[in-house]
Amino acid sequence: MDSLIKIEKMFVVGVTVRTDNVKGIEDGINLEKKFISEQVEKRVLNRITHNVYLVYTDYEHGFFGAFTMTLGVRVSSPDNVPEGLELKEIPASYYRVFLCKKNSINSAQEMWMNIVQKYNKEMTYVVNFDVYVGGLSTKQYSTKELFVSVKHADYIEKLLE
Repeated sequence: MDSLIKIEKMFVVGVTVRTDNVKGIEDGINLEKKFISEQVEKRVLNRITHNVYLVYTDYEHGFFGAFTMTLGVRVSSPDNVPEGLELKEIPASYYRVFLCKKNSINSAQEMWMNIVQKYNKEMTYVVNFDVYVGGLSTKQYSTKELFVSVKHADYIEKLLE
């Protein structure tokens, strides 16, 4: 089940890789290893939550082209980004939110495939992101939330007024 919510602008700082859906799982595993080995959680001093964010940006051709993945933590401001890490902005907008209770890479990938099949025409492919509730250390046991940016946010805003 999904819901539609408004998210205010936020910033994530972390490690980044350019990938596509063919090599995305392998690159995602390597990105997680890099996140842990570079101690991102400890290096980012203006972190504001224990959740870890996987942010998808810079899409070439929607779901089927190359895109950038950033694994990081939410920060209070875009200032003071540690050397070697990158800043990503999640713009204020409406997002569809999906809960992934099975916490394996395959179940998340399967869920993303189902989302794309059902909502592809509604998706903006500007920024989408996953939230590991409680962080990576509890990823095996926590809920993963998937946030999908949707088109016509201004229209949705007017409908909800």
